[in-house]
Formats: sequence, C-alpha cells, structure tokens
Amino acid sequence: SAFYHNHNVRRPKYYNNVSYQCDRFFWQWQLNSIDSEFWNNIAARTGGGSSWFIDIINSLGGSPDFSPHIAYSDYNAVHGLSSFAQNADGNQYTTRAAWTTAQGFDANTGTSDPLFTNAAAEDFTLQAGSPYLSNGRGGAYATQRGAFGLGNARVGTDW
Repeated sequence: SAFYHNHNVRRPKYYNNVSYQCDRFFWQWQLNSIDSEFWNNIAARTGGGSSWFIDIINSLGGSPDFSPHIAYSDYNAVHGLSSFAQNADGNQYTTRAAWTTAQGFDANTGTSDPLFTNAAAEDFTLQAGSPYLSNGRGGAYATQRGAFGLGNARVGTDW
C-alpha cells in the first residue's frame, strides 16, 4: 500500500503522489480514521492481480457510505487497478463511474494511462502527451497530477 492508516488518523491530506505497482493506494484498517482528502494523485498498476484505489477494512456500522472516512477525493488518476474502492461491509465499486454515482467522489478523476517517461527505471515524470499534465485540482493547488516535475520527486518502497 502507498498509504496505510491503522487507526485514529484525523483529516489527512494526500496530494500529488505517485504509487506504482502497489496493491492499494490507500488502505485504512480501523474505523475511527476520518475525513481523508485525496487529489492530484496517480495510482498505476500493470500485470493484473487484485488492487484498489481506496480500501477501508473496518467501516462505520455497516453503512455503504464512505463519507465518514473520506471528505474529498477528485482529480486523481487511477489506471490498471482491478477495482476502484471497497469497504468491509461488502460495498465494492469496480469502476470510477460506479464509485462516483454511488458516493459522489472523483467526478474529475481519470483512468487513462498516465504515460510515465520510464516507469521500469523509476522515472515517473509525465510524457508530453500525458492527459494529467495540466488538468489537476488547480486553484491554490498544482494543476499537474503526480509528484514528478514539481520539484519534490522522491522514490520510496511499498511498505
């Protein structure tokens, strides 16, 4: 997982990150982590296998509603993952469209290939033709999705 919450995390903000070949972008274990925000992130995977953008293991009281845990999610890029989101109550959204219709998040999130320069060599800069170079959240935030090319590139491992 790129980001993992065990419990009691309040109002974290995840933006302009790249996860590559992770089985989950965000994995939350305990129900008392609330109000997470996600924007301008890229989660990409190749080669199959089960994978999710958002996976909440223990959710609040059997509800299909993700809103106690997620306050905002939009302008992300999710490519090649087997499912978009799920929680322990059996609510699974295999597509971005189904997730947006049911939960109201990620209306501007794309599913196209981000066109990394050379992911195999850990070069996650975006090629000139990438659909995510200039249509991110904007306003007070970057308009480019992902971290690379913004001056804060750092490659880590999948914990």
